[in-house]
Amino acid sequence: MQILIRQNTSGNNILNKKRNDMAAKKKLKTVSLDTMIDKHIGKVGTSARDAFEQELKLDLLGYAIKEARLHPKANPQSNE
Repeated sequence: MQILIRQNTSGNNILNKKRNDMAAKKKLKTVSLDTMIDKHIGKVGTSARDAFEQELKLDLLGYAIKEARLHPKANPQSNE
């Protein structure tokens, strides 16, 4: 896409009116997280999706262990 810029008399940059009109007409589409994961990682049951979910579970477990070590009094099972 080519962007045309011109200077007005006060020195500020103004984008070309045509580009501004195109941006005003473009609407954002809202999709769910599950839809995005299905599209970019793969459907449930595929090897890519299984690997992604396994890696995510390991990351979340690691984060939970780190938080438990940093804040031991917040852990209700602590014997201290």
